[in-house]
Amino acid sequence: MHFEDDDVIKSYKVYLQTKGFSSPQSSPTRENDKSVVGLTKSLEKKSSYLNAFLRKNNHRLECCANEFRKFAYTPGGLISDQNRELIWPVLAANLDDGRTETQNCMRDHVSCSDTFDQEEDFSSLRQHKDWHQVELDVRRGLNCMSSGETDTKALLTFTAFIVKILVPNKNFNYYQGFHSVCIMIILTVGFPKAFYICRKLSTKGMFCSILLKSFEESTIKDLKLMFPLIKKESGKIDKVFKNTSMGCLFALPWPITWFSHSLHYYQDMVVCFDFLLASHPLMPIYLCATLVISREEEIVECEQDMAALHGLLNKIPPNLLIPPLIQSAQRLFYHYPPAILKGKLSKDYYKQKKSNPFKITKINIALKLLRTIIYGFSKFISSYLLSIKNDYIIYKEKKD
Repeated sequence: MHFEDDDVIKSYKVYLQTKGFSSPQSSPTRENDKSVVGLTKSLEKKSSYLNAFLRKNNHRLECCANEFRKFAYTPGGLISDQNRELIWPVLAANLDDGRTETQNCMRDHVSCSDTFDQEEDFSSLRQHKDWHQVELDVRRGLNCMSSGETDTKALLTFTAFIVKILVPNKNFNYYQGFHSVCIMIILTVGFPKAFYICRKLSTKGMFCSILLKSFEESTIKDLKLMFPLIKKESGKIDKVFKNTSMGCLFALPWPITWFSHSLHYYQDMVVCFDFLLASHPLMPIYLCATLVISREEEIVECEQDMAALHGLLNKIPPNLLIPPLIQSAQRLFYHYPPAILKGKLSKDYYKQKKSNPFKITKINIALKLLRTIIYGFSKFISSYLLSIKNDYIIYKEKKD
């Protein structure tokens, strides 16, 4: 099985960039946005500077992780996929695992080609316990990026790629969403480098935790940290969430796919990957919080019902600008770093929430009872009017 077959991914990448997942600058909803125009001009300067930096340090890129992080943190991220092919492997080799340590420029850095066997025993991979589920998810994922039927060769190649990431650790349990991460990285940097990056992501940080634990023990536990951040930034949203007993499941697809399953534009997706590859493993939670906070007005105006709010928040608006959210996430991270967020901030938030459960419960019960009464009354009126209408029709038929 040859993984290094560019033809397998070219058609999907072209479709991704030109159809439903085009860049924000080419979107009709954004072409007249002044912030996008201003961003485009600033990106030209940043691109020139980044290209000059890459040329100057082309013999020592593995030692430039800190500098690459700075580029990834600013609007536009790493600018182009050509840059990402060079930079993402370096960031993957120097992933922030949440612990404070000095950077070793040679730490875990090896050639991507040395870590990727281009000849794979396909039959042995098919025996893996997760093969069938991975294949189903890959088929669905590729169908979304194709105007026709999924190419059989592409389906098998992408599936084998993902299963091979899982093979080294028998304790890994594939989850639906990991395929989105792998496919996105493949489409951006190609199979060999993507394999190296995905292997690194599976050994440290959030993805390692999800592959080894259940959602309840990993992502959902982390997502609960979103609520103290939201309260700090928006008392209005906090009040709505508490009054409706809003949980965090609406945001579950965001961190487990690094937003690749929910965003509408290819450029937004890769900029998010730039940012998250360069960041602390909890940064997706900060980004989730800023995304929710940015929709304060919609949340307040929405029907104060858990189902209605879930329906609203579960879908990210296509015109949402990602650069401001990334900047806000960095600001939140600076003011409430993980140690504070997981410590005092969360303890104070949940202690206060626990101290007033009856108020929340009574409000919820009253609202639900009122909705039930209104709904029941409306159903009664509708049924009554319908019966009158039917009686009238029968009366007319008999009279005639």
